[in-house]
Amino acid sequence: MDPQNIEQPVVPVKERILSAALQLIQEQGVHAMTQAKVCEIAGVRHSHLTYYFPTRVKLLKEVVILGIEAVLSLLDGPEHLRVNSAAELRAALSELAGQRGLPRMMVAVYLASDEEPSLKPWLDKFQTSWVTRFKKALASIGLTPSQRAVEMFLTCLVGTLHTDYAAGSERSQKRAKAVIQYAFDELLANSDKAKR
Repeated sequence: MDPQNIEQPVVPVKERILSAALQLIQEQGVHAMTQAKVCEIAGVRHSHLTYYFPTRVKLLKEVVILGIEAVLSLLDGPEHLRVNSAAELRAALSELAGQRGLPRMMVAVYLASDEEPSLKPWLDKFQTSWVTRFKKALASIGLTPSQRAVEMFLTCLVGTLHTDYAAGSERSQKRAKAVIQYAFDELLANSDKAKR
């Protein structure tokens, strides 16, 4: 069989655009997410980009959702991606330290919300949704922390990842892993108290 005749899976245009935008933000930051660069990486015409994403804000929202889905898939995604215990989740979350994608993506949306105030109410709803999904997913592995404990953990996680991202050193990465693990242990302790 000729390898050149094997059909390659066709990736839908919208997915290619989202993937290209996510790649640009994660590798270079939000300033790199220009329409021209997104189109070039995605291999699409400008008209395709504006058909699916008429504004930069709409594209940024969907990219953030896509990036957060990667974290949430640890808990409520396809079975082969999910963690099955608190120990596995603790390890997976601490491995986020040193990765630049998630904090870059969140910084991008924060900066964009300064330029585009319509993002602020969306960010508030997004935060509420993220906490709710995370809490529900924790329950699926037997953890029942309070709402505030989940909010505290996620705030700590995001803040720690941002601090590590800004410092960008091996030392900051080690510190971030330790802080994430400690915060997760506190979340577990809260969950145990909730069961009593």
